This record gives sequence, structure tokens and C-alpha cells, in this order.
Amino acid sequence: MSNASSAHAIVSAPASKATLTEEPTKGPLRIVRSAPVSGAGLISALSPREQDIARLVADGLSNKEIGIYLGISHWTVSAHLRHMFVKLSIDRRIDLCVMYRGGNPGRGKQI
Repeated sequence: MSNASSAHAIVSAPASKATLTEEPTKGPLRIVRSAPVSGAGLISALSPREQDIARLVADGLSNKEIGIYLGISHWTVSAHLRHMFVKLSIDRRIDLCVMYRGGNPGRGKQI
């Protein structure tokens, strides 16, 4: 059996889990993110280090400043942020700030 025929599709990926279907897929696997939920609850799902970084991002610090403050590389800060964005189903730094402050990230004004 080839790898392609034994692959399963990821049908949902909430902040902490992904589930697999039992049906084989045709083509590459695809992650489908769930819609963002209220920020305060999801922030608590982050590791203590990620929560520290979220707080510092919300306070307006750059990756370099966060790295200096925490004694880690700015590359490590960047890696933490990428993991946090996936966990929280967001893709912008400002969304992390809004979620940290207890809001629900959006995509600008609704018309």
C-alpha cells in the first residue's frame, strides 16, 4: 500500500487537537482551522512561556525586545509566536493582542 492511499484527511483542528477521518484522501493533507473563539479562554491554553510572550506582545514589545527581556533569541520568540498563531487560529500579531486583552479577533470593520 502506498503512502498516498493510506493517508487520512484532517477534518478539524481546534486550538488543541486535530481529528482524522477514516476515509483515504487523494492529494496532500489539509488542515482546516476552527473559527476563533473568545480570546480570554484560549490564552489559558498556551504554555506559561507562550503566555509571557503574549503579554509582552500585547504590551507592544518587538521580538528582539522580548528576547532580551526573557533571555532568549528573537528567533525563539518568533518560533513561539508561530506556534501560538496555529494554536489560536490567528495569523496576525494584533489578533494576539486583542485576544490577550480578552477580545475576539476580527478582520476589520463589518459592512
